[in-house]
Amino acid sequence: VRMYPGAWHRLVALLCLAGFALLLFRSISHDIERAQLCDTTYIHPRYERVRQVAFDGDIPYSLVRYREVPSTWVPAESQRPGRVAVLFVPGHLGSHEQMRSMASETAKEISRRIRKSIDVDGVDWYGADFLEEPSGLEPRLLKRQAAYVASCLDHLSSLYDKVVLLGYSMGGIVVDRVLAGLDEDERTVD
Repeated sequence: VRMYPGAWHRLVALLCLAGFALLLFRSISHDIERAQLCDTTYIHPRYERVRQVAFDGDIPYSLVRYREVPSTWVPAESQRPGRVAVLFVPGHLGSHEQMRSMASETAKEISRRIRKSIDVDGVDWYGADFLEEPSGLEPRLLKRQAAYVASCLDHLSSLYDKVVLLGYSMGGIVVDRVLAGLDEDERTVD
């Protein structure tokens, strides 16, 4: 077979273009398949104020419990020893409602694991409501918020075997202050 001098270049270019198109098609079809495997997130939040936690400050902070409706949530009075409490501490101008997507996905994952008979007892989410204070601008607010989180920690520790503190943004500074104020016996990191 005899080809014209420029034909080889065209054939190679055409094969390269076809290979690139095939790779692009496979990449797009793979992304579409992966997208169909993802669950759509539906959140049905319900926030319940927990009885006022003892606090010496004059600011009406409150402890809020997140509940996914419907859920496997158990009332505080009947907490089982194997359940874990997560206390979410928001940051600068933050809200306790920022915990909803983490709490919702945690509830769904635990539900999946329970269906698969994996030994999971449950997680209950709580959030500190600091009235969206600008804690990043005022260091004394961090001190007051840390004192409140410490009182919430005492309260939740009386109901649960384990309490996880989760600080977001400046809430991480608040959590660090709370942990620094605990005795070595009280502080357990898993």
